[in-house]
Amino acid sequence: MLLPSAIGRADAEKLLVESVFTAMLELPASTHSQLYYTCVLTDISSARPSLVPTVRHAAFEIFKHLDTMDPQAVDVFASWFAHFLSNVEWAWDWVSWESSLSLSPSAPKMMWLADVLERMVRIFDTLPSAVVPACHVSHAPSTD
Repeated sequence: MLLPSAIGRADAEKLLVESVFTAMLELPASTHSQLYYTCVLTDISSARPSLVPTVRHAAFEIFKHLDTMDPQAVDVFASWFAHFLSNVEWAWDWVSWESSLSLSPSAPKMMWLADVLERMVRIFDTLPSAVVPACHVSHAPSTD
């Protein structure tokens, strides 16, 4: 990959992650399957741990704009996020999202968080122990 000399490594990493998210959230349908984008972001995060903060930052930026996003893109993002977390041993900076837990249950961010938690339960039949203490959503699915 040839990059202009003016683009540093950090900028190239941001561009790579942003490009993957842009392609994944393309409507009405992305070019590749949801699994493809999850694998790409999981693999590059494993191969280059320096990219993990960039992926986290990009996901947090998308999360901040959930209330203005197309519902289909919100659904794709929730599906990706739950699947991605299952591939990175549920490691996430949950503290940075805590302020959203005080929102109304009908707020887009709370609905999204509840959806992600439900998807996590579908993946593992329970909420992973790494997630439970960090993300207490009053109307989250049961872990019984």
